[in-house]
Amino acid sequence: MAKINLIAAEKIYAFSRCANIALFLSAILLTVYQVTILLRPHSLREISSKIRQGKPDILFGEIPSLPKGLPGFDESLFREKVLFPRELPAVAAVVAEDKKGTLILLGVSLGEKKIAIIRDSSQNKNYYCSPGGTVGDYKVKEIYKGRVVLESPRGPLELTQ
Repeated sequence: MAKINLIAAEKIYAFSRCANIALFLSAILLTVYQVTILLRPHSLREISSKIRQGKPDILFGEIPSLPKGLPGFDESLFREKVLFPRELPAVAAVVAEDKKGTLILLGVSLGEKKIAIIRDSSQNKNYYCSPGGTVGDYKVKEIYKGRVVLESPRGPLELTQ
């Protein structure tokens, strides 16, 4: 029975030591919190009323307003970013006609390897070309954002999206 009392006493001693450390740390945190509250010149009510009035300059200094037409940060978080549009507008395609058919620039990929997607509507064919590749009689010279420069013996041809 004496051993049981010793084990219980040791457990109580270990628990009280941990409880004392926790109380000491919480007292330090409470002191730091109270000092920071005393050093702030504004009350919580004043800050919250300024925020409700739309004047948060008390917290952060002057906040520059965004130019009209630009979305705010919170709006841009939820905007859907479409990398590959599902439909291409027919108005945006500029058509270049030659003797064999009609070439239409469908899209451009500007990754590590530049790729242009060109449609030959007379042959009902799509070409996936990189610089140096061919589309019918034309050779792809350069690929830029929204446009492709083609070369042929008849002269250069530029397709734009």
